[in-house]
Amino acid sequence: MSTQIGNILHAYRQRENISLNKLAERTDMSKTALSKIESGETSRGLNAPNPST
Repeated sequence: MSTQIGNILHAYRQRENISLNKLAERTDMSKTALSKIESGETSRGLNAPNPST
């Protein structure tokens, strides 16, 4: 499932011509987190609570 989300996110960025940096600014997420989502490297759910809280 995370790979599908990553593929959708990447396709959206390409279609809208948005860089990872710009999307990070717009979503208040880090560029690294978005990159990991796109590549399917993260297993943490998008709505999962932050484990540090």
